[in-house]
Amino acid sequence: MAIHLSEYSESWVGDFMGIATALVDALDGHGGQGIEHIGATSVPGMVARPMIDIAVIAAPLALDEACEALGPLGYVAGGQNQEGEDYRKLNTPTSGALHSLTVFDEESPLLHASIAARQVLMNSPELVAEFSGYKRGLAFTGAIGVEEYRTAKAPMFQKILREAGMDEDALAALTANF
Repeated sequence: MAIHLSEYSESWVGDFMGIATALVDALDGHGGQGIEHIGATSVPGMVARPMIDIAVIAAPLALDEACEALGPLGYVAGGQNQEGEDYRKLNTPTSGALHSLTVFDEESPLLHASIAARQVLMNSPELVAEFSGYKRGLAFTGAIGVEEYRTAKAPMFQKILREAGMDEDALAALTANF
């Protein structure tokens, strides 16, 4: 499946807010600690696949409870989770705005890296332009699929996380599975 990129759209913020409102209601009393708009659609000016990336933050030991609370909204477990993983990918409902949802333990290094990357990009128009150009280059031929696209973006994520102050050992551990 070829990668389709879109220029930044202000509508992505409204899409996030609409989804987040429903998530907050469903998570009330079920271990939810917060909701974050992460990924490229959260960064003004960034070229992105038009899919809203959402992080639900769960209290320690409440990861599964938070996931179960989202079931009535149509979210279901997405694939196999490995023992000890500090996040769960959920398949999203087919109605409404296209989005990806991950429930993270509040101490997840991947969650904190995602938020740090967003902050670095929001404060660096130069990095936004560089990363957008890099992504356009990856998608240009139309021959790259989603998994290859994710893997190919790893060097840019590493650069951004270095800008966020991540040390090389933490960076290597985090990006080993890109």
